[in-house]
Amino acid sequence: MTRKRKMDEDHRFSDWIRERCPDSSTGYLCSDVDLVLFDRAGHVVLLEVKRYMSKIPRGQQSVLSLVDECMRVGMRELHPKWTYHGLWLLQFANTYFDDGLVFLNGKVVSEDALLHALTAFDDTGSPSQK
Repeated sequence: MTRKRKMDEDHRFSDWIRERCPDSSTGYLCSDVDLVLFDRAGHVVLLEVKRYMSKIPRGQQSVLSLVDECMRVGMRELHPKWTYHGLWLLQFANTYFDDGLVFLNGKVVSEDALLHALTAFDDTGSPSQK
């Protein structure tokens, strides 16, 4: 099992950023990457998680596409023993497995199928793997 996430501390800093840094109207933007999954065998995936079937907002998509491209090129050029599997989008129809459907890169998945995809780094439907 991995370490528990300290949600309140994570949100406190996000709130601090939003309160103290310039407003997006000035051209200053801030975005996060939800998860970077990797194993010791050298597999890596970026995972963006959305609830209520939310799509990635345009500004965040721009930044994530840039990070995705840099990861793809950088891993190939600088770390050829590693395999970058792309940027994946996980969407919950509501909030979690127990209250609606779950989609990985636009396809409905069960909890078991998702676990397999995330631990085997196996999803050929990833838009950035094409």
